[in-house]
Amino acid sequence: MESNSTVPNKLHFERSIYEQFMEYTRRFSKNEWGGLLIGTEIEGELYCVAAIIPPQKSKSTVYCEFKKELFTVIFNCFEKIEEEYDHHNFRIITWIHTHPGFGVFLSGTDLETYNYLIKLNPNWSAIVVDPVKRDYLAVNSTPGNLNGFSTLEVDLNYLYDFDYVDQTLFNKLQIIKNTINSGLNRRLLKIEDTEKVEVFIPIPPESLRHSVMQSRLEGLIEQTQSLKASLFQRQPKSSKQSTELPTESAIEGVNPAIQELEQYIKYFQKIESEIEKWNYLSLDRTLFAFDFRQFSDDKKLLILKDLQNYSRLFWATPIIRFKLTDNYLFHVNPRASVLAKWKDIRSIEIDLLDEINNFYLIRYKKGRIFGKKKLLLCFPQQYLKKFKDILEMKAPIFYRRRTETDEGLERYANITRKKRARSEEITMQKEKSSEDSVKKEMAENSSKHINQKK
Repeated sequence: MESNSTVPNKLHFERSIYEQFMEYTRRFSKNEWGGLLIGTEIEGELYCVAAIIPPQKSKSTVYCEFKKELFTVIFNCFEKIEEEYDHHNFRIITWIHTHPGFGVFLSGTDLETYNYLIKLNPNWSAIVVDPVKRDYLAVNSTPGNLNGFSTLEVDLNYLYDFDYVDQTLFNKLQIIKNTINSGLNRRLLKIEDTEKVEVFIPIPPESLRHSVMQSRLEGLIEQTQSLKASLFQRQPKSSKQSTELPTESAIEGVNPAIQELEQYIKYFQKIESEIEKWNYLSLDRTLFAFDFRQFSDDKKLLILKDLQNYSRLFWATPIIRFKLTDNYLFHVNPRASVLAKWKDIRSIEIDLLDEINNFYLIRYKKGRIFGKKKLLLCFPQQYLKKFKDILEMKAPIFYRRRTETDEGLERYANITRKKRARSEEITMQKEKSSEDSVKKEMAENSSKHINQKK
């Protein structure tokens, strides 16, 4: 795109709007979320005065989309302001969306969207925020460093002095807030009764602090409710996290109330981070576990080959990782993982297939109807006693060598012997062929030598 000298190069993102947007989208951090910023342009710089966040048409961890009718709804709000004040100087200044937890950048899809938007209006900007890591990136359409775009300077310390701002501005913004969820606009967006378009407008620092703390406390309540349901279903994960309130020196030119708010946010972030780790706490202790990946690379290659051979022979599933806990037997193969509760297992049988390489064939049965599952495990023999003790404690178990196992091993030994004999036979044939070739060559050379003398 050709360079446009009128493209603004600085965005004053009103701080209370920024914090409200961050807090709202952080609550939905499992998915991306997007919206539009409303503002005005003064002397080549953008001033954000409101954020419009609609219900998402579609969303996932890496994608979000809102309905294009939102543009019409916003213009309807502008018309409503014009009806009451005969004018307005608002416009849509930028598109904003989140990358929750995975950093700020313009993905391929983001670039396609932004390229489309600036064809409609070259003055548009794009903002990506990460409400989890509390980071942001803003770009404008001036050709530059980022795939044809330049980084847009963002002033987050811009905060209205509410003692001197014309009250008319807030009255106009209040019209947007009241109008955007009216019957006509709701019908245009086709949103459910339980849904609404969020509108964030500037609020004083005291109200902002209350709003953020209220949001964080509600988030903690949601997390504890989720934790209550999952506390005893996951394994412990050790972590040490300090929750001391951080102290920072004053930053020149930043409102003290905002600095205090940032300290509270960091404090809550640490608490939330700790609660996230609580999800891994459990009374379901791990009694025994083994991971095939702990072997050296050379050893792993040999074991994998034998695992494949044995698994085909006994129609068993090769297991590369397993875990015995108080409540269940958990095993992982190259394609899937299975969790079997001890209370569902009626019997377990164990056979030692190979005393040198320590391969074990495990059969377990769940219920009266279902057939037995066959697992092929490999772990050092010094762990066998502990492994058996746990199986004895948790399920009925039989150690005797089954006839079919003996027959299978004998077939495997016969196949191995035949392969070895065939390999030796081929080697001998190659050696004999090589000797015959050498003798023939020597005879030919001797005959040539005699002819030359004659």
